[in-house]
Amino acid sequence: MDFFLTSSFSPLLLQFCHHLLSPALSAQASGDSESSSSFVGRLAVVLITRAQPLLAPEAVQQLLQATLVKLAVAQELLLVQSLVLVFAHLFYGKDISTMLAWLHSMPAPEVVASAQGDAGGPKMTSALAFLLDRWLAIQHFFIGYENKAAVVALCRLFTYSLEEGGGSSSSGGDELGQKLNLHRIEVTTEGDDGGEEYSGAVRTRSKQQQQKSEASKSQLKKTLVPATVKMLKLLLREYVHILELKVKEKSKFFLKFLNS
Repeated sequence: MDFFLTSSFSPLLLQFCHHLLSPALSAQASGDSESSSSFVGRLAVVLITRAQPLLAPEAVQQLLQATLVKLAVAQELLLVQSLVLVFAHLFYGKDISTMLAWLHSMPAPEVVASAQGDAGGPKMTSALAFLLDRWLAIQHFFIGYENKAAVVALCRLFTYSLEEGGGSSSSGGDELGQKLNLHRIEVTTEGDDGGEEYSGAVRTRSKQQQQKSEASKSQLKKTLVPATVKMLKLLLREYVHILELKVKEKSKFFLKFLNS
């Protein structure tokens, strides 16, 4: 891959990435639907994290804007996860406040803005609010490495909200601190948000797909909660799930020891 991350090939990869991120591609797709661009997020991450010195700042911003627009129209779960992980990887950086400030300054995609009249939906005036709403709604469907990456990014976001983004009196009335108050951003929550997934069973891909199908069929009442509240809820569930897996592993080891 490093061979392609040169001044000659990077513009071509960037152009190809923009082609896969085009909303028109989703509208024209048939058969496999959006599967042709399911892993475009990985390409975007490589371009941004490893080829950024070869790209103009405007090119990186345009790539992120295209990712947001694609996220607004994406329907396939794999594609949505791939696009969310683009921003999750960016939150790994030390300067998380700059990334959040940029997202907050960007308006929500036009597709989202035109649907603001939907009953029960949060008023998303910024790209940051839109991203958090879309991300937290599908967080419990992540598995494997993608789940670890998303959880680490959520930990970074939640820590930021406690240390710098709380908009408390300790911020000294700083305007940027008030703008990035994650506690004031509301996201949608439906029912138990996939809480049944953490009942002790190991999360397999087949179970994820089955839960996705059941969730799409059910008509759950939507409510609004602060983004940080939902982050904490998801992180606590993940922690409980990890503890349960460790208990099971210890139980298996103990039984194996007794039977040996």
